[in-house]
Amino acid sequence: MKKVVEIESLHFSYPDGTVALGGISLSVHEGEKVALVGPNGAGKSTFLLHLNGIFHGNGSVRIDRLLVEKGTMKAIRQKVGLVFQNPDDQLFCPTVFEDVAFGPQNLGLEPDEIQRRVEESLRAVGMEAAARKSPFRLSFGEKKKVSIATVLALRPSILVIDEPTANLDPRGRNSIISLLGELGGTQIIATHDLALARELCSRTIVLDAGQKVADGATAVILEDKSLLEAHGLI
Repeated sequence: MKKVVEIESLHFSYPDGTVALGGISLSVHEGEKVALVGPNGAGKSTFLLHLNGIFHGNGSVRIDRLLVEKGTMKAIRQKVGLVFQNPDDQLFCPTVFEDVAFGPQNLGLEPDEIQRRVEESLRAVGMEAAARKSPFRLSFGEKKKVSIATVLALRPSILVIDEPTANLDPRGRNSIISLLGELGGTQIIATHDLALARELCSRTIVLDAGQKVADGATAVILEDKSLLEAHGLI
């Protein structure tokens, strides 16, 4: 299978000197669904932000063999769709339609194509009826779905999602898990929700203190209680 994400010796420190990533190397194959788990402060969100060039550390990040660097940002951000943990960080337009249309408009697409992408993306997440609503009047779970739609409208080959079920009630959580299962494709999901990892992801990577401490089949990782306890996961 083709490798679509290749990370080699990725290091990153914040301006105050805090080491967030301490030399991570890994690859993800096309079509894989990978859970990224670990305690708070493990480096999960920092890692995700390197996949579409928001953060740049030392080491190399390649997406579909393309090196993530200043000159490749436009191409990288069409390949990698990043969904933030808090949908309010992703939604800022007066209507849901405008939020989902924002990315395609920035690609310079024709109005008919923009319309088609918005309709298809909202339909994919079950939010087509909300197109003319203000995103700020939606429930938290509905905002999560619209955030995913804003990314789907760019037609990424890799979906990167930070804590998709955080702060959701059981109905909203189940709806998001079902949606991600239906979407298919390559997905990298940072989560504290081990049940989500078990249900959606065939592979799980454990991060702690900026290090990759385990990487394997989800069923095996989640049965290793001593590993989970050692890294604050149970």
